[in-house]
Amino acid sequence: MSLYVDKLSVESIGTKYEEGKKLQKNIVLSSYCSSDPMRERNLVKFLNEFEEAHHEHGCRTEMTVKFINHDEY
Repeated sequence: MSLYVDKLSVESIGTKYEEGKKLQKNIVLSSYCSSDPMRERNLVKFLNEFEEAHHEHGCRTEMTVKFINHDEY
C-alpha cells in the first residue's frame, strides 16, 4: 500500500535583500500549493528539488503532517 499526500503547501522562509532598503527577515520568499495527489516517493523528490532551487546553502526543515479519516472531510 502506498501513501498519498492529498494536499501540499510548502513555504521558503528567509531574509529578503533589496539594495538600499532595510533587510526583511523571516518572510515568505517563495511558496508552492497543490491539491493534486502525490505519492510519498514523489513528495521526497519534490522537496529535494524545491530545497535545491531555493536554498543553495541548505536550510532547516519543519514539517507538519495530518492524517484525516476519509469519512471526516
